[in-house]
Amino acid sequence: MSDTSPDTPDTLEVSGYSRFVRRHWLVCCLLGLVGFAIGMLGPLRAPATYRSTVEVFAPATPAYLAISVDPAAPAVDPREWTQDTEAALLLSEPVLTAVARRLPGHPDPATLTGRVEISVPTSTRVYQIGFTDTDPRRAQEGARVLAVEFARYRAKVLAARAERVATALDSRRHYLQNLLDDIPVPGSVRNDDRDGDSDDPSPAPANLVPRGQIQAQIGEIDDALTATAFTGANTAAVVRSATLPERPERHNPEVPPMSGLMAGLAAGLAVGAVREWKRPAVRDVAEVTAATGLAPVAVLSRRGLRRPAGHREAADLHPLAVQVRLILGAEPLKNSTGASTGPSAADPPVVLVTGHCTDELTAAVADHLRTALASAGHAAGDEPLVNARVPTSRPDARDTFALARAADVVLLVADLAHSTRTELDRCARLLTRAAGPRVATVAVGDARTGRPPAAGRTHPAHPTHPTQRVLDRASLPASPAANAERSDT
Repeated sequence: MSDTSPDTPDTLEVSGYSRFVRRHWLVCCLLGLVGFAIGMLGPLRAPATYRSTVEVFAPATPAYLAISVDPAAPAVDPREWTQDTEAALLLSEPVLTAVARRLPGHPDPATLTGRVEISVPTSTRVYQIGFTDTDPRRAQEGARVLAVEFARYRAKVLAARAERVATALDSRRHYLQNLLDDIPVPGSVRNDDRDGDSDDPSPAPANLVPRGQIQAQIGEIDDALTATAFTGANTAAVVRSATLPERPERHNPEVPPMSGLMAGLAAGLAVGAVREWKRPAVRDVAEVTAATGLAPVAVLSRRGLRRPAGHREAADLHPLAVQVRLILGAEPLKNSTGASTGPSAADPPVVLVTGHCTDELTAAVADHLRTALASAGHAAGDEPLVNARVPTSRPDARDTFALARAADVVLLVADLAHSTRTELDRCARLLTRAAGPRVATVAVGDARTGRPPAAGRTHPAHPTHPTQRVLDRASLPASPAANAERSDT
C-alpha cells in the first residue's frame, strides 16, 4: 500500500519553474545581455557585402542530335540541357578562371564559387546571376564579366560540338555519295560497253531499292547538318545588364542577436542549476524569499532557541507573536466544524509550525512561540491568544496538509544553511494551496545578521526523529497562572 497522501500529489508544477527562474533572473539577464551584445558584434564586425545581378537568356539546346536511318521510325525530340547543366557550365573552371583573370586583383577562382548565386524563375530560360563583393563597383563588374564569359564559353562549347558532329556527318555523307555513285542508274549504258566496239550496248540492270535507301539517308544527313548549324548559332545573350547595388546585403541580421540572447538566457539557467546543485541550501533571508515566494516575518537566533522558554538568554519571539496576531486579525478563525467564528476561550486559535528541519528545531520554535503568544495575550487581555495551540508537524507526514487547512496560521520554518531550496519551494507551494494567505515563513539562523551560524555549531540537515510530534490541548498550560509559572522558570 502506498504511503502517498492525496494532499501531496507527486507532480511538478509550472510555478516551480517560474520560481527557479525568479531565483536566478539576475544572472539570466546579465548573461542574456552579454549574448545579445556578442550577437550584435558579429554582424557589425562583418564586412558589408554588395550583390549585383545580371540576367542571361540561354535558349533551349538539345543534348544530342536525333538522326534516324529508318524513315518510317517516329520522330523523337532529343532532351534539352537542363538548368543544372547550365549552372554547372556557369561554375565550370574555364569560366571562373577567365573571370578571375579579368577582375581587379585576380582573385583565386576557387573563391569565386561562394560569391556566385544563380536563380531561375519558373518556366523560363532566363538565368539571374548574382555576384557579391565588398565594393559595389567591383560587384557590378564581376557580374558583367561573369555573364560575358558564360555566354562566350557556352557558345564555344556549342560551336565545338557542332563542328565535331558536322565533320562526322560530312564523312558519312561522302561515303554514302560514293556508294550511290557506284550503283548504276536504271536504263543507263554501262561504261565498258560505251568504251568498247560493241554495236549492241546493253542497259544497266534495275536496282532501285538500294539507291532509294542511300538517297534517304543522305537527306537525313543534310537535315542533321542544318540542325547542327542551328545549334551552333543558339548562343546565350545578356537581356539585362548588371545592376549597381545601392545598399549592402543583410541576410537575416536579427538572427545573431536573438540567438545570442537565447544562448545567454540558457547559459544563465544552466549557471543557476549548477549553483543550486553545488550549494542547495539557503544561506540568507533573500534566498528563503526567492525559494518560497514568501518573505520571512521573523529571523530567530539558533542560540536563543536552544535556551528554554522564559530564560533571560532565550530567543525573543515577541515580533513573531505580533505578526501572528496580525494574521489572526486579518483571517477569520474557524471552529471544529469549519464555520467562521470569532476567537473564544473554548475554541482558541491554532498555529501550526512545520518545516524541513530537525524535530528539535520545530519543537523549540513552537515552545517559544507558545510562551510569546501567552505573554502577548496576558498583556492585551486576549484570553483566546493565551490558550493558543501551537502544534508541530513534519511536511512529509500524511496529515500535515490536513492540519494546515484546519489551522488559523501556518509557519514554515527555514533552517538557514540546512533547508534546501527544492524542499522549501515544494513545501511552500503545497502549504499555500492548503492554507492560502495564512502561511508565513520564519528563518532560523543568526538573529543579528540573518546569516547562518558558524560551521562548528550546526545540526544535521534532515530530521533525526522520524516520528511525527503534534502537540494537542493537553500539552498546553491549563490556565494563565500556569503560563506565568512556566515563564518564571
